[in-house]
Amino acid sequence: MTPHSLHSGQLHRNRRAFLRGAVRELEALLADQPGLLGPKALYVFMALSFCRDEVSWLVRHAEHVTKTKTPEDYSDR
Repeated sequence: MTPHSLHSGQLHRNRRAFLRGAVRELEALLADQPGLLGPKALYVFMALSFCRDEVSWLVRHAEHVTKTKTPEDYSDR
């Protein structure tokens, strides 16, 4: 295995954690200031796209967890 594939689970777990926080902040901002949806629409679509990519990665890789990988990196609450 390459070093990149050994640490990819941890990288994606950290990315998912960051995205959860960023989307919560974006949702709170837009709930408080709905008029910002128009100017921030690109950011909303970018956040949704990043979330979709992470969910797709998790679905593709969660079933291929080996003993050398940390199972916590491939599960999400």
